Amino acid sequence: MRPVRTEGGLTRVRPGFGSADNPLKLSRAIPPGSGPRATLSQQQDNAAEPLASLLLDNSPDADSLGLYVHVPFCAKRCGYCSFNTAPLEDGAMGRYLEALRREIALLGALPWASRIRLATIFFGGGTPSLLDPAEIARLIAACRSGYAVSPDAEITLETNPGTATPARLDAFREAGINRISFGVQSFDDAQLARLGRIHSAARAKDTIRDA
Repeated sequence: MRPVRTEGGLTRVRPGFGSADNPLKLSRAIPPGSGPRATLSQQQDNAAEPLASLLLDNSPDADSLGLYVHVPFCAKRCGYCSFNTAPLEDGAMGRYLEALRREIALLGALPWASRIRLATIFFGGGTPSLLDPAEIARLIAACRSGYAVSPDAEITLETNPGTATPARLDAFREAGINRISFGVQSFDDAQLARLGRIHSAARAKDTIRDA
């Protein structure tokens, strides 16, 4: 299979073509008309700069880290929000989760990753509570596969009360979530309406009690 052009002048190559020196499996694209295409191994040798080198050569100083996992989708985008978010469209979540699991695995394959222990995992957004609990469980499993996770790690799910029910909260707990961060913004229904929130003040209070 020929390499597929991606953003940033890099190409994605067939799985298994990475080497110990280049676990990122990235290669630099050759502009059309610039001469014969280099071999995949030559392309991989060039991958150390700039993107691969940034990840390979800049290991964190600390051995205990927190991992933030961004889920950019919302049931409805609030007008005041300045985060990188978008309304959820059909099929978008599945494609994003597949890419997210690949990125977690890619970072976990870096040489310095084996000495890292995750003290916290935070699923933020967006509205990560739109995910099915089974999808959250798979993402947590991907994190545990890529990194050592502390036995007492704090694993947080940012949650919109409008997406939470007692059954879903129980299922998130079973999936591995042990902390909920509720985004309420206000307990005044008039303010919530102006902000474009999808829940009422009563729903927010009920959800907090259910948690």
